[in-house]
Amino acid sequence: CARCFAIYLGLMVGAIAFLLLSYAKLLKPHAIPHIGVFLLAILPLAIDGTTQLLTPYESTNQIRLFTGLLAGITTSFYACPLFNTFLSRLFFKKQIKPINLKILEKRNPAKIKKFFIFVTISSAFSTMDLFKK
Repeated sequence: CARCFAIYLGLMVGAIAFLLLSYAKLLKPHAIPHIGVFLLAILPLAIDGTTQLLTPYESTNQIRLFTGLLAGITTSFYACPLFNTFLSRLFFKKQIKPINLKILEKRNPAKIKKFFIFVTISSAFSTMDLFKK
């Protein structure tokens, strides 16, 4: 589907952009953006997928492409620093903590649980429209 293709394309574009920005020293390789940025970026995808599932509204491929790209690119800017941190710990035995990961540093299980529930539900709604037809 167009949305899934756009998410994968966005992940690739975001990972390349993250690599280039890190290499140019414009971004720290272990810096994670504020969680609010991620929530704002996946909100259009969640709204579009949910309204398409629950109402007779039919999304266009352009909207699916835009929301998927936005979610994919933003997800890369969260996944790449976590991946960098994991590889640093695994291969170089460095104890590097991801920068700006305030939710996990505070160890607030309620916020973490709410975040993952939101992401899971929005992902489920956006993929359940495949079975609707």
